[in-house]
Amino acid sequence: MASDSKSNNDLSKINTNWIKSDENIQRQYDRAISLVEYYVQLTWLVFGAFLLTETVLLAAIASISDKSGSSENWVFGGAILGLILTYPWWASFRYNHTLYLLHLTEAVKSEPVTGLFFTNGKRLIDGEAFLGPLQESIKIPWAARLRTPNFSVQLLIVAFIIVFMLIVSIKVFNLVECFLDYIKYT
Repeated sequence: MASDSKSNNDLSKINTNWIKSDENIQRQYDRAISLVEYYVQLTWLVFGAFLLTETVLLAAIASISDKSGSSENWVFGGAILGLILTYPWWASFRYNHTLYLLHLTEAVKSEPVTGLFFTNGKRLIDGEAFLGPLQESIKIPWAARLRTPNFSVQLLIVAFIIVFMLIVSIKVFNLVECFLDYIKYT
């Protein structure tokens, strides 16, 4: 039974025997492209919502920490909240990106009949140049191909994690320092 569930997860073993005609392949391809478009839009919508939330939270922390008084607890609480919010941000990004990859894989399986839309996209990502409609060269610059958008988004999330962890660690360091001073003078 375990081997059955394992084989069901392998995309190369998806049963496509029901596809008999070019019309069915075209329909499957169109559905896959629609889902790819949907998940691209959803991924960036969710990413933007979390990025805005985290940026506003960080700005609020910076504003509060600039003021003197008893704002340290608010800064600490805001940093903890920001740190906690990075997990659903990362999880939702990975979830939507994974579904995007699944539907991309499904679309590529239909390409021999429907065209080479995604295959040519992969060739472009790999550095191949194409001739555009005005005879101009279409090529992704090598520096832009060093890291994928997937990596870059996760790097940005990690940057927020580091910033929030630094803020939290400053507060923890201050508490430890106060505790040590208390022990020293008692």
